[in-house]
Amino acid sequence: MRRYRAGLLIVAAVACVAVLGAAGGCYVADRAALRSDETADPVSSSGAPASPDGGTGNTGSTSAASSGDGGPSTRTYRINRLMYRQGSVTVTLVSAETAAGSLRVNLRYRNDSPVEWPLTCPDAEDDRNHSRLALPDGQIVHSENTWCATNRPGASFSIAPGGQLNSWGVFPMVPEIEQPFQLTWYDFPTLDDIRLS
Repeated sequence: MRRYRAGLLIVAAVACVAVLGAAGGCYVADRAALRSDETADPVSSSGAPASPDGGTGNTGSTSAASSGDGGPSTRTYRINRLMYRQGSVTVTLVSAETAAGSLRVNLRYRNDSPVEWPLTCPDAEDDRNHSRLALPDGQIVHSENTWCATNRPGASFSIAPGGQLNSWGVFPMVPEIEQPFQLTWYDFPTLDDIRLS
């Protein structure tokens, strides 16, 4: 009898984790994640696994780029703010990069649950309506490009257990240094009081 009850408890616990993972996945479907060099091919889908898009994975203090496209005017601001957590799945705003009058935000989706985390990207033409910056003066700035629009427009996929997805969004302006702004990223909770400092 004890074995039977223990077995039922284990089955119930696994079912709860699966339900939480599925619910969290639908929420994140509209959220793209950041880049990191820690894992490769964490995303599974109906096709071949997709590697995270390139990026710095840099999550520390502000630094000037020493090489590459942006040259010395490119700056990376480490933010490391948790945007979303449900059970063992998280979305973190890792960093922001400024270059040539645009802001790129880098986000990391992490799945530490024992089940896959299902996600869905909006269609490319609808994608820019799902992420925006809100500035202190009331100005709203929509993204001009995102990981979803570039890599998986209109597609559903999953992040494997223990995997992560690095996502990004590019906005055609840079908020003033030290001035607070908000980031709305798909259907995740809006992240307030972000500052480039």
